[in-house]
Amino acid sequence: MKKTLSILMALCMILSICSFSVSAAPAGTAITSEADFLAMKENGAYYLANDITVTKSYDKLFTGVFDGNGKTVTVSEPMFLEFCGTAMNLTLKGEIVADHAKDNGYWARGAFACMASGDGKIVLYNIVNNANVTGFTTQDTATYAGLLGNAYTGGILGALDNKSVGTSASIEIIECVNNGNVKGFHCTGGITGILYVNDSEYTGEQTATVTNCTNNGNVEGLSTYTGGMVGRVYYVVDANFSGCINNGEIKGAGNTGGIIGHTTNTSLIMRVCQNNGSISNLVIDGGTPYAGGLVGYAQGTKSDKFAAIDGKYANQVEFCINTGTITGSCRTGGILGSTGADGAYGLSHTRYCINTGNVTNNGLGTSAAANAAGGIQGYGYGSGDKEYAYVTDCITTGNIEALNPELGIAAYFLGYISSNNAMMARNSATGSIYAPSGRTYALGWNNKGTYTEATVGNNLLATNIHKLAYENGVDSEKTFDCGITDETALINGKAIADFNAAYKSITGATSDAMTQTLDGTFKPQIVVLKAEAPEIVIPEPEPETEPVTEPVTEPVTEPVTEPVTEPETEAVETPAPQVTAAPETEPAPAKSGCGAAISGGAIVAILCMGVAMIAKKKEN
Repeated sequence: MKKTLSILMALCMILSICSFSVSAAPAGTAITSEADFLAMKENGAYYLANDITVTKSYDKLFTGVFDGNGKTVTVSEPMFLEFCGTAMNLTLKGEIVADHAKDNGYWARGAFACMASGDGKIVLYNIVNNANVTGFTTQDTATYAGLLGNAYTGGILGALDNKSVGTSASIEIIECVNNGNVKGFHCTGGITGILYVNDSEYTGEQTATVTNCTNNGNVEGLSTYTGGMVGRVYYVVDANFSGCINNGEIKGAGNTGGIIGHTTNTSLIMRVCQNNGSISNLVIDGGTPYAGGLVGYAQGTKSDKFAAIDGKYANQVEFCINTGTITGSCRTGGILGSTGADGAYGLSHTRYCINTGNVTNNGLGTSAAANAAGGIQGYGYGSGDKEYAYVTDCITTGNIEALNPELGIAAYFLGYISSNNAMMARNSATGSIYAPSGRTYALGWNNKGTYTEATVGNNLLATNIHKLAYENGVDSEKTFDCGITDETALINGKAIADFNAAYKSITGATSDAMTQTLDGTFKPQIVVLKAEAPEIVIPEPEPETEPVTEPVTEPVTEPVTEPVTEPETEAVETPAPQVTAAPETEPAPAKSGCGAAISGGAIVAILCMGVAMIAKKKEN
């Protein structure tokens, strides 16, 4: 018995020295109710201690840190009206319906926030939205006069709008997921309706980064600009989308895409993104009903800093995959519906992309350019040396149709362009192309120019009956060196092997992005590139003693509020500036590695004493 007692005592001594984790609380003040949430200070640090329900939006510009701590908020109104801080680890559920009877003065709607607004850095990390979101479904500029006088709707965020021209405002949206259905009027997206920067002269360094986000909900836009991730990106100096996946059905009335509906005066880089949902754009509302598997319309910029002659890109889309069916009323493409614009600068380059979906242009446009359909790109703007398009190292296997009986143009790679600098190289195609107008071209239609000499190495079916290209008013059939796809490039896997080798070399990935079955069909296996969690900086709290030490020196009130000796309130409201900081009353984690968070030594010691007493009693 003495030996047993000695062993028990020894174990207890070891355990009492070490610390053990008892669910360490995040840094900041605990939120346990809607009342706590609405009473938050604008620049504080807060975390959810339990699930809550929010029926009213936080109505101040929040610039602090809000940690959902893995909890769920049930919403019937957006959590925040304006947000300019960091939010993370949060799940949302419920339903948001914009209603004039519940006017909060904001024209944007999202389950998390109406607007991300400010000139600093905004971070949304690991937010999952399960709430359906319905924004305003008609334009009402008289009542909701805001950004561009329209309504914006997103599953998580309605809109980003920086406050000042020339700032370094930026937003990072990382590993966020939307599962709710989203419906809106102008600028509608699964994650956010619009990313807008108020700086038409590009005097700042505004950036928008969307990484490893997923949309599983259906998105419907009743007017222009609808996307699986974002409806519109506007005047952003650098917009970077990577590892994003859309699985929802995307329906729009103008500029519709699986990831982005439309970019305006924006330099876009999109890598390793995938669309699996059907994309449809069936209505002309007096504008541009373009549709693309990844982007409906990637316009580029009007800034000389992105000029193609400097080797810079207006748009670069690479290692992206579309498996969904694409149906548009005008410029329609498997990867991009349209790129470039009159007055825009830069080279649009689509490379190492794969389209396995069928692409149909319904032929409702009034020009040949509008009625073009391409397996990779529907339309590319080109003029002189300023703007032109490259399509290289891409694969398309879907059926391509351009249904306008007189003006329709169908092509495997690039439907329509006017440029002496356009290039298509090392692309491969199977599937069929069809146009009742008879304008079917394997490579594409170049209306007022000729393709560069680098347009070589494209692989087509051995049974190809279509003309190779149209150049500056003349059919060109024998000026291009084309290989054969069937049984030499695609079916035996050579094109896929080359694709995967380039993918791994350029991105650093270790797994293939695409596999191929024995019957020659492709199976996308996009491996989302690793994204590090953002660095969270806990804001310095405002001194609680300031209003006490400086005001009138009344001895009655000063002794009550002046002492800084109340650990209960001070420790919660003014934590050390560390995300994983323990409550102030606890020491820092032991460096011995026995544990972290909350020390359990004292508790263990008491338990051990009890065990010892019982054992001693039994021994006696």
